[in-house]
Amino acid sequence: MTYATIEMGLLTGKISADTVFGDEEWRNKLPWFKKENRKSVLDMLDSWGDLQKKYDAALVLLVIAWTAAQKKMTFPIVGARKEKHAVENCKAGDIVIDTVDIQRMRQDVEALGEPVE
Repeated sequence: MTYATIEMGLLTGKISADTVFGDEEWRNKLPWFKKENRKSVLDMLDSWGDLQKKYDAALVLLVIAWTAAQKKMTFPIVGARKEKHAVENCKAGDIVIDTVDIQRMRQDVEALGEPVE
């Protein structure tokens, strides 16, 4: 199983390169939220626009479906602050991603490497 499947909101498409978090925001301490790391992630997510169209899915649903499609994955844990987000996230269970697209997304994620600390 995975925890933080949508990486504290970073993989939803709702956080931009210009998003500023308050001084006390805990995400400021996470490496992927640093500007230079965040840009790499956002560029990768932008490159998946064709997949969003192909599967007629919001980015967050595509990410959840891809995570669930990983070998030996039993289920992804996806937090939601609002009931409507939880209901929406469940729609990812209806998305069946082609093997070639699963591999492409995996390669893209692996190409990110480790975040700059």
